[in-house]
Amino acid sequence: MISIDTILNYRKGYPVPEGVAGFDQERYERLQNRDMRRKERLEQECKAVEDFVGNIQNSVTRRIFQLYYTEGEKKPTQAKIAKKIHLDRSRISRKIDDYLKDAHKAQNAHV
Repeated sequence: MISIDTILNYRKGYPVPEGVAGFDQERYERLQNRDMRRKERLEQECKAVEDFVGNIQNSVTRRIFQLYYTEGEKKPTQAKIAKKIHLDRSRISRKIDDYLKDAHKAQNAHV
């Protein structure tokens, strides 16, 4: 958050522009507040996804969603998930698609 401001130095009797480096506390606080709001919003989204996955009744589908959407740093491929739970990759894809379609239909029925 180091920034440079230009000031006018009058030591010589006329204005001479000079650069002054310093820590910009206002900018730092503004960016910190922005980042905290983003973090809170992302945490809420993560909680909503975890709740959605946790409410899946079918244990195999729930495990697929946990592996695909909530676990780990890097999103695993459907092929890796299929290998872990001993299903074909196409079945993994179909289970995800079918569940999301059903959930979308159920959500639209309540609206």
